[in-house]
Amino acid sequence: MSHFVSSRLMVVLSLVASVAACDDEEPRAASVAKENAKIPMSAMTAKAIEGTEFSFTQPVPMLSPTPFKLKFTMTAATAPAFDMTVGSTKAAGTTRFGSCIFTVTSSNIPGVTQGQQITVNPCQYVVSTGGVHANGQATTVQILLQLGLIPSAPNQASVSIDPSSGVVTVNNVNTGVSVQLGVSTGSVGS
Repeated sequence: MSHFVSSRLMVVLSLVASVAACDDEEPRAASVAKENAKIPMSAMTAKAIEGTEFSFTQPVPMLSPTPFKLKFTMTAATAPAFDMTVGSTKAAGTTRFGSCIFTVTSSNIPGVTQGQQITVNPCQYVVSTGGVHANGQATTVQILLQLGLIPSAPNQASVSIDPSSGVVTVNNVNTGVSVQLGVSTGSVGS
């Protein structure tokens, strides 16, 4: 009789384990970013936008009195390079962060001179993550470079959001910046 009770106990335990395993496999609500990510420029985060040309249709006080284009290059360096163009004129130099501190090494842009140091704060890029599913899969979204209060025209970037931490990765660069996650209420973002 003890063998019979033991066998029944094993069957019951097996059924309980199966039901518990099924509970773990229930679909969970999808997480989405509740906000756009604001990524402060740093030596690390500049790598995500290396070579991307950002167009500013409005002047940025202290940097350019007219519309211009700006891109960062050589982002593996301690002080990444920048290239700025205004029409057919150009300025180049290095960048330090904390805000964007541009040190001009060459320029033929009127009002921007070699040796000039220009500080712009805030200096960040804004990634349109609001509504994007936090599933670790890359998707293409809009990205803007913001210098002071002036945003650039939109560009595109490949972005993924870690489903457990909300950390945003831009163009395969972990930014270290998290967004708040919420439960998906429909088919917003991808």
